[in-house]
Amino acid sequence: DALAAGQTANVYGRVLDPGGRPIANARVEIWQCDANGRYHHPGDRGSAPRDDNFQGFGATVTDADGRYRFRTIKPVPYPGRTPHIHFRLEGAGFESLTTQMYVRGEPRNETDFLLNRIHDARARESLLVEFAAEPGASAALSARFDLVLAHAAAFERAT
Repeated sequence: DALAAGQTANVYGRVLDPGGRPIANARVEIWQCDANGRYHHPGDRGSAPRDDNFQGFGATVTDADGRYRFRTIKPVPYPGRTPHIHFRLEGAGFESLTTQMYVRGEPRNETDFLLNRIHDARARESLLVEFAAEPGASAALSARFDLVLAHAAAFERAT
């Protein structure tokens, strides 16, 4: 099998409740465009060729410490959008959440219509992630994106 085009990136993090406690068994999904800016979705009408070696979607379940990990590519821009990865969380005891992770330092962030709808500076900052070279001989990047679910009531345990 040939590798997908793009810069390999290991995206990982934890899913946590508002008190910082891990959420085990949460389903984490990601999806993003390929290195050519195309989604593997029938609704994508872009003219660039699709990278058939790029899956475009992944799903996993968090472990007992709330950890998840994906091997993907560093997101790239496509017309009208800054580079990003979509995330969706689902699990028992909380309402599903869909969000996006953005590349810290990307100049296109300043003009992205969706990212700029987030006026709360702290909330916006929490979506910007550094993609850094992994230590050692690996050519891959790594990016940590922790997801903290905001609604404490969903995690209250009956006593």
